Amino acid sequence: MNISMKRLFISLLSSAVLLVGNGSVLVAKEVRIGEEEKEAIMSTYSFSESLIDDLSEEDLVEYYHNIENVTSVEKTEKIIRINYDISDPKNPKRVSTDEASVSEYNKFLKEKAEMVESPAALKESSCGISNGYDCYETDWLQLETWIVKSGNGGEVSARFEWLTDPFYRNIDVFAIGLNSNFSPVPGTESGFYKYKMNYSGTHTVNYSTASKRDSGGYAYKIDLDDYGMNHRGYMKYNFIENRTGAKAGDAFSHYAHQEVTFSVNPSISIPWGGGLSLSYADKFETVTGHAQLKPW
Repeated sequence: MNISMKRLFISLLSSAVLLVGNGSVLVAKEVRIGEEEKEAIMSTYSFSESLIDDLSEEDLVEYYHNIENVTSVEKTEKIIRINYDISDPKNPKRVSTDEASVSEYNKFLKEKAEMVESPAALKESSCGISNGYDCYETDWLQLETWIVKSGNGGEVSARFEWLTDPFYRNIDVFAIGLNSNFSPVPGTESGFYKYKMNYSGTHTVNYSTASKRDSGGYAYKIDLDDYGMNHRGYMKYNFIENRTGAKAGDAFSHYAHQEVTFSVNPSISIPWGGGLSLSYADKFETVTGHAQLKPW
């Protein structure tokens, strides 16, 4: 059974209503992905448990039944550290942005935990007392990027997670670009943004049509919730080869974080080659991930 027939079968089975002899109605049980299938998905696509837990049942079914078509996968991830000087709370300034190691992030977590346990340390770390008083806040962002080959095309995807609650909560831009040998397939894109609230659990915003479809890739605008925690998101779309002889497949993930008090709504451009351009570019700090399959 080919992939299209499998998806049709799953869809029909999930919604089928069977009439039995006495005229009563029997509704078929929804097909679900179990732990064994999830393990196969994680192994094939290099997905983390955190992503698996966030994916919808529909996405899991699609990924599982596409396993037989996957010929290669490349995944990369990076942790980004963004330091702000918030000595003047009304005029915070970004001091630096750099890539950090997992050990550096773990060290930050350890120091933060020790600070919470020590009232004296908390008092010493108070900031924003007056202009000129040195005070820093560090935001940590994780960015993961995938490129999957199947046939003469495949799928690109990316995931972001704010490992700490971001200082700024505005409209951010999340995008994936391709190199010029490949083109996105309209209508295959999707994504989601999730955050947690103390008393109402996890909230999910699902996306279908991209905020921007361009020749070099697709993008979504993510409006970070002002009061939420554990902000994270995921996006994907299919691509095809637009010229023969491609030597490498490239996925360029972009996360553009808006750093202003009053949010702006940027226009987006992703030209051939997969780069990201924004209006109000000076109000954003953009980090980029890169996953490559070479040889293609």
